Amino acid sequence: MNRLIKVFYILQITISLSFAEVFTYTPAAEVKASEWFQVNAESKSVFVYDHPLAPFVIFDCNGEITLNIKSKKDIRWVDIRPKSLGLVYSYTGSSITVKIKKPCQFSVEINQMPYQEPLLVFANPIEKSKPNPKDSNVIFYETGKVHKIGKIQVKSNKTLYIEGGAIVEGYIVAENANNVRIAGSGILDGVNNRTYQQVKKRYRFVDFTDCNNVTLSGITLIRATTWEVVPTHCNQMLIDNIHILSEGGGDDGIDIVRTKNLVIQNSFIRTKDDNIVVKCIDKYPDTETSENILVRNCVLWNTIWGNAIEIGFELAATEVKNIRFQDCDIIHCEAGAAIAIHNTDYALVKDLVFEDIRIEETTQKLFDISIFLSRYSKDNPFSNEETTRRYWHGVWDNAIRLTNEEKAKFSAKRGSIENILFKNISIIDGSPNAFSIIAGYDNQHMIKNITFENVTIYGKKITNLVDGKFAVEYAENIVFK
Repeated sequence: MNRLIKVFYILQITISLSFAEVFTYTPAAEVKASEWFQVNAESKSVFVYDHPLAPFVIFDCNGEITLNIKSKKDIRWVDIRPKSLGLVYSYTGSSITVKIKKPCQFSVEINQMPYQEPLLVFANPIEKSKPNPKDSNVIFYETGKVHKIGKIQVKSNKTLYIEGGAIVEGYIVAENANNVRIAGSGILDGVNNRTYQQVKKRYRFVDFTDCNNVTLSGITLIRATTWEVVPTHCNQMLIDNIHILSEGGGDDGIDIVRTKNLVIQNSFIRTKDDNIVVKCIDKYPDTETSENILVRNCVLWNTIWGNAIEIGFELAATEVKNIRFQDCDIIHCEAGAAIAIHNTDYALVKDLVFEDIRIEETTQKLFDISIFLSRYSKDNPFSNEETTRRYWHGVWDNAIRLTNEEKAKFSAKRGSIENILFKNISIIDGSPNAFSIIAGYDNQHMIKNITFENVTIYGKKITNLVDGKFAVEYAENIVFK
């Protein structure tokens, strides 16, 4: 090859590899900006949304970009989580500089005070194309506006698109729908869904029931009133690159209810209650279950209720099986368990894998694998007042204390848990004092065949129950590798 041509060819490759793009969005003038932060991405100003939990930014990018952050805070220490991203950053005075090599989601936490207004960064991949706003099969909410909508019904073969810079105040419902797509870089805001305070009804934020072939991607959900993304009795679904930020009562991030063939990936979830949870409730046959579910490359932040990852409580089905969580980061779990399986009904829970999960903080429990009677059990006969009186003040929320005779009575409707693998699970930061529970119900409803392979705390492998601070009853064949 001619030397000049060769140099030009190499130069082309270098330019191509280093080329960076950033697309930012400007919301309506009425949208409040954060007073705490100013952000620029590759010299482009990025709007910082105000939020009582955490200010946040949304932009689209590719290639390696530099993020410049200015804060009103006196910065003496910065943590960027998840640490597995390996982001290169520096800080001085009131400024932080971060290098981003690809789209990702992360939390910028100052002076080791993660619960006091960190900055959340949602760097989305650049969209290849947008739907045509004039297409009759498209519901399009354009940028630069606050759209006060309320209920949005999405039917078969429809696309709902929230453009970056748009805010939609409302909630989404799809029932008996096929080939549904919800996308965009905009925001779904539940601020005006609070009429339940008057009519005693909580609106699920994005509610899919009896749907097939559904895609939910890109959008950011804030200020939910209750469960947020809820596929109920759905099949063939992809949830990709969504962001959830809320702190309401019972604000589970994603509730998977009797749904099959679901993939959740590349998403950031911060909620007061469970981040991602699998359930079997509502009026369907017991054979309609939750199975063939994959969750990967997600960032989870659970605060004072619930758990980061949970199977349960409500599992009124014959089986719950073939569920995998892999390559996820739990950056904070203030209470509850980092990973929980709570079987409070009669399902056989089996063939679950939790692999390559990094836990940066869990203050109470690491693993909680348990069978018991709860407020939510299908066979709970007690009134609300009696259930509250019997509240078992211990390690499980809403567990019911029973006498020995009552425990034998309720045994018939208890389930079991078996064949669970925890592999390459590591606590890398935060408190090393979290304990774990493996608690079956009785000799007929046990927990069996649980394997912990390369589970480490600060790099030290757990090789036995004592090292892992396990409390165990009605369980057998617990293996450490």
